[in-house]
Amino acid sequence: MIPLTGMCYRHKKTGNVYRVVLADCRIESTNSEAVAYRLASAEDAPIWVRPYEEFTDGRFERAVEAD
Repeated sequence: MIPLTGMCYRHKKTGNVYRVVLADCRIESTNSEAVAYRLASAEDAPIWVRPYEEFTDGRFERAVEAD
C-alpha cells in the first residue's frame, strides 16, 4: 500500500479513520520518510506523523470513505 495525500485509511486496532495530510514528508531528526495524517471527521484535529514503514506495515487499511 502506498499512502496518498487526501485519501482515507482506517487504523485496524482502533477503527478510527484518518485522512492523509501529506504522504511525502520527513522526520527532521532522522531524515526518514513519514506520513502526516489527521482524524478524517475533524478538519481541526491534531496532525499526527508516523514513520512511513509503520504506516505501511499493515496497521492501516484503505477506507472507502470517512465515517
